[in-house]
Amino acid sequence: MSVQQQTLFTGVPTFADLSAREILLKAPLPERTDTYTPIAHGQIMDQTQSSLQKLGFKVTHTHYRAAMDGNLGQAEYHLQYGNDPEMGLMVAWQNSYNKMASFKYAIGAHVFVCANGMVAGDLGAYKRKHTGEADHESVGMIETYLKDARVIFDRLVADREILKEKELNLRKMAELMGRMYVDEQIVNSTQLNIMKRELENPSYHYGVPVCNAWTLYNFATHAFKEDSPRNWLKRHKDLHSFFAKEYNLDSYETPVDAVTIEAGGRDLATPVLSTIPVQEKIVLSTTTYDDIFDMF
Repeated sequence: MSVQQQTLFTGVPTFADLSAREILLKAPLPERTDTYTPIAHGQIMDQTQSSLQKLGFKVTHTHYRAAMDGNLGQAEYHLQYGNDPEMGLMVAWQNSYNKMASFKYAIGAHVFVCANGMVAGDLGAYKRKHTGEADHESVGMIETYLKDARVIFDRLVADREILKEKELNLRKMAELMGRMYVDEQIVNSTQLNIMKRELENPSYHYGVPVCNAWTLYNFATHAFKEDSPRNWLKRHKDLHSFFAKEYNLDSYETPVDAVTIEAGGRDLATPVLSTIPVQEKIVLSTTTYDDIFDMF
């Protein structure tokens, strides 16, 4: 009996029969308390879609992730924008019903050849705890936030071009991978193994040699594809911050809003790009990992 037939027979589809989007929509919304304000997954979906349509963006692909019976959710929206031959605009969000993760919203990019994501650590990132008027404020800010999407995307393209100019040798590739795993804990052991396999036999060609900063960036985002909804957005942001510090990317030196909004926080009608000061550039010390691949 097929899944469809089984669903029709029982009249009650199981979680295994549902798409991730359906799981998120069917998950029960928790009750509001004095200290906790739930934000409905469906409300985020509806507001995102309506705001994108109002601003003239066409959605070409959506991808939802659900965990813990829909209590943890994450979504990506790939958008038609501009004429860049390698990347397109992307919007992503994360939400939870079990207090395990705050509501996060980010504007980034996706790579055409592999559908890998690109989300800057301090660029185009919004975070809101589930308190106070979070349900109204978070959903209400989506359209305002999306108005800066074009500017953010153009800066990510500039970051990509800088990374493509950084040719590396195998020793430097190993060092950076080791620092992502040991120092920064951006990747876990499974993801590090995926990156090692990609280094030995790449699944995609990114328009530059294998030993290149842009290729290494994509090895990591490729390894993130099957990550939990709770970690997916944070890993992408942490990864971009790592490369931004390493190679002095513009998006790190002049970040857009990456602030946690509390009840009664900043006026959400204020354009994001006009309110955030330039941060000081941080330079990490370089650590060499000669034997990182001996771990496998």
